[in-house]
Amino acid sequence: MVLDIVLKHTSDEYEWALKAKDGDLRHQGYDLTFEDRTVPDVFEQGMLMVFPEADPGNFTWNEEMKRWVMTAFHDYQWNLNYSNPEVFIEILSIVLF
Repeated sequence: MVLDIVLKHTSDEYEWALKAKDGDLRHQGYDLTFEDRTVPDVFEQGMLMVFPEADPGNFTWNEEMKRWVMTAFHDYQWNLNYSNPEVFIEILSIVLF
């Protein structure tokens, strides 16, 4: 048996992202999102780009939320915020399921 589970990010079409884009502040905390470029600019100083030709940069502006989202792989793959205990518990419950 093979298990393939992504523990770093979810799709921008996943339920959590859709709720975040609809203005749900709780779910905006499920991914690494930022009001302005202050924190993203600090990250960018030492953060390599995974796919610089296809998807340059590590952050994507989301117009619906008016926030920057960490998208280290592709702009549609939102990085999870593991500093949020709810995210850790949700992911753990998915893995154990």
